[in-house]
Amino acid sequence: MPHKTSDITCRMLGAHELRRYEYYMKERSADSLSMYFGCAMSKDAITNLVDHMVEHHENHKVLVAENCELEIVGTIHVALINDHEVELGIMVSEAYRNTGVSTKMMDYVLTWCRNRGVDSVTMFCLSYNAPILHVVKKYGLKITESLGNTEAKVALPRANIFTLGRENLAVQQNIFKQNVMSFKRMLQV
Repeated sequence: MPHKTSDITCRMLGAHELRRYEYYMKERSADSLSMYFGCAMSKDAITNLVDHMVEHHENHKVLVAENCELEIVGTIHVALINDHEVELGIMVSEAYRNTGVSTKMMDYVLTWCRNRGVDSVTMFCLSYNAPILHVVKKYGLKITESLGNTEAKVALPRANIFTLGRENLAVQQNIFKQNVMSFKRMLQV
C-alpha cells in the first residue's frame, strides 16, 4: 500500500532525542548511507557522529518526518556553520522515497531556518545522486560541481509574519495529529 504524506508529521528533535537519529541511520542500507555520507559508513562511525552531535547539540539540529506510528521515515540534519549559515543533509527511508516526504521536510526546515535568521543554506551531495539533485533544483539551490561532488547553495529571504505563522501552525497541526494517533492506538489496545 502506498504511503500518504498526509499521515506524515515533521518536527525538530529535542537534544535529548538525538539518539533516535542514530538508530534511524543505523537501520539504513549500506547504499543509502554511501549516498548520504559520500562514502561507506560503519555503525561505529554513526555512533561517533551522534556522540559529537549530542556533545555539541547547540550546533546540530535534526528534523524528523514521522509516520502515523511515530516511526521516523525521514530526517534532515541541520549543521550550524555560523549564526547565519547551515548545511543540510537529507535521508528518506527506502520505503518512503518518491512519496513527497523530502518536500514536506524541506518546506518545514527552510521555514524553520528563516525564522531563526539563517540566510544561507548549503547541501553537498554526489553528482549522481539524482533524488537529492531533484530536491536542490526544486528549491532553487545554485549548483556547483567539482570532481564528482555537488555543492548547492541558496540564500533565504528574511523571516516575516507569514513564515512565523506557518511554523507555528505546522507545530500545532503536528501536535494535534500525534495526539489523535496516540488516542487511536490507545483505543486499539
